[in-house]
Amino acid sequence: MAHQPENGESIQIIHYENGQKYEPHFDYFHDKANQELGGHRIATVLMYLSDVESGGETVFPNAEGKLSQPKDDSWSDCAKNGYAGNTMISIGDFVKCLLSCVFTFLGY
Repeated sequence: MAHQPENGESIQIIHYENGQKYEPHFDYFHDKANQELGGHRIATVLMYLSDVESGGETVFPNAEGKLSQPKDDSWSDCAKNGYAGNTMISIGDFVKCLLSCVFTFLGY
């Protein structure tokens, strides 16, 4: 993937150990300061770098059916009309194994 620095944030590798999780959060911003840094995040790419026995899914609790994304998938952080919606709150579920590593890229 060609990455233009002005079109996204730095690539991150996140390491979770047994019992850790990513707290509920939105990948878009309501405050002016963050919007001036690049605007809403419009794409998130998440790739698992390790297999886990159970847990560690990315869950969208406000979406119909409480969707979990499969590994090596991506999603839009904004609705089709270009505005962020409250269904895009996501949670990294508890890891129930020794280790989980994920790679993330957040694009504008």
